[in-house]
Amino acid sequence: MKTRILFFLILAFISNCFASNNTYGTILPTSIKIRVIDINQNTVEGVVVTLYGNEKDYRAKENPLSESKITNRHGIVVFKKLKPQAYFVHAVKGNTSNAGEEVLTEKLFEGRINKVTTLISND
Repeated sequence: MKTRILFFLILAFISNCFASNNTYGTILPTSIKIRVIDINQNTVEGVVVTLYGNEKDYRAKENPLSESKITNRHGIVVFKKLKPQAYFVHAVKGNTSNAGEEVLTEKLFEGRINKVTTLISND
């Protein structure tokens, strides 16, 4: 009997987490995993990636949401604990950037690792 009650309490807790629309009810933080590629579809290591919450800040290169991150050997960076909204991505390495290419993400899904690919090419 105690086992059955415990089972239903755990089940109710898990159901509440998935059904809730607030940040406290999600199991995973909303994140974005950005993969940077070049024109040959190769991933690029060492790209500085900055995330902005709106177009004004993106264009002025002001008020980034956090410190910029540098892509790993797989061309990937991850930003965590985000709001479920669209973001502007600025990626730059040397004389290449993603200016004009895939700079605005789709609205992120809450409680998921959202995946985005951006292309860098010569300015």
